[in-house]
This record gives sequence, structure tokens and C-alpha cells, in this order.
Amino acid sequence: MLSGLNTSGHETGGSLGIAVLATIATSAVGGSAGRGAAAAGIGDAYLAAAVIAAGASVAALVILPSAKAFLPKLALAPPVAVH
Repeated sequence: MLSGLNTSGHETGGSLGIAVLATIATSAVGGSAGRGAAAAGIGDAYLAAAVIAAGASVAALVILPSAKAFLPKLALAPPVAVH
């Protein structure tokens, strides 16, 4: 059941994300014509996507527990150098 909920959330989030970003991209083109307006709209959509990704990253750092909290064996494992 949780796997189905995860998949449904993934699909719904992707669909809504594309719809929102396409709306942002085309909103700049509606008022003016030309390639400059289209490029500005796409730039606005990328900026919105970056802001959303940064916000989600900060939220994940704040909300989600550390790995040591739910993986007790990880706390007992010796540190490993990553190259």
C-alpha cells in the first residue's frame, strides 16, 4: 500500500510540476511576441524550478531524521574515508 502511495505521489507531483512550470514559461510569452519573450519565460520557469528544489532540499534537511536515527548499525560502524 505504501509503495502505491509513493508511486501515486511521484506521478502526481511530476504532472503538477510540469503544468506549473509550463504555465510560468508561457505567461511571459502572452503579453509580448518574439524569441526574447519565449527565452525569458523559459528562464523564469527554470528559476522557479531552482527555487522549488532549494526549498525542498532545506525542508528535507530540517524534517527528515538523520540516518543514524533509523539505522542503529550505522552508528556502530567505523568511519570510512570516501575518496
